[in-house]
Amino acid sequence: MYAKRIFMCLIAGGLFWAVSGGDPSTSLAQGSSYPYYSQWTYNTDHNYYYCNYTYAQPQDSYHRVYYYPTQYYPNTYYSGRRYAYYYNWSTRRHWGRMDLETGKYSMLPEDKRKEKLTDIAEKDFPVAVARDTITIPGAEKEGLKMKDLPPALPKDKAK
Repeated sequence: MYAKRIFMCLIAGGLFWAVSGGDPSTSLAQGSSYPYYSQWTYNTDHNYYYCNYTYAQPQDSYHRVYYYPTQYYPNTYYSGRRYAYYYNWSTRRHWGRMDLETGKYSMLPEDKRKEKLTDIAEKDFPVAVARDTITIPGAEKEGLKMKDLPPALPKDKAK
């Protein structure tokens, strides 16, 4: 039984080594792959998509990114295929939006960040700038900048 457990641990370790590219210097534990996005997930209760934007260790150092399909939110400025909205779980505030057509980012001023997106007026979003000029909230010490776009949007669900 003991030998079987050791064998299983060796197999698991080997799989992790192979998946990480076989080079321990590039493992996530050392932060070389941060920041990164998860894949989109569809929330069937509220009809929106979300993904995580993980920026550092520990794994709960992430922001949530929301996308609202037009057919479920037809009368709101935040719906449609143009924008993805970023939410900071630590502060419980939306902090900006990514323009998915241009790849630029609009970071809300501190006093305009709200928990509910419906409490933020569209005019509160400043002109979008190059995303690599934006320091990720929560990663100021590390100086991490936004570099990647979220994954490709899923197809909207049919009505």
